[in-house]
Amino acid sequence: MIFVAHLQALPHAVDELRQLLSHLASCTTDEPGALAYSVRQDQADPTRFQINEQYRDREAWERHMAAPYVQRALERFADLLQSPPQLATYAELATLCRRK
Repeated sequence: MIFVAHLQALPHAVDELRQLLSHLASCTTDEPGALAYSVRQDQADPTRFQINEQYRDREAWERHMAAPYVQRALERFADLLQSPPQLATYAELATLCRRK
């Protein structure tokens, strides 16, 4: 299961959102069933962020969403974002991953 979220920070909240999203990525590293978690910041518009998450199955994603650090982050979004996150769910068809 792959989830993609697009978030747009309020201009005064960019640094706090960046730190919060980085913390989520760090915490997710140790979750069973979490296969990948990446946070990106738009180079042209630093208020825009993208999160890509991949889980082994729905159960792993549900455990992630129930984690206390995820719940705390979701509560903070109301104060940090211009609008609710835009979410999409994908099934992976093909992938290429190279490590240099």
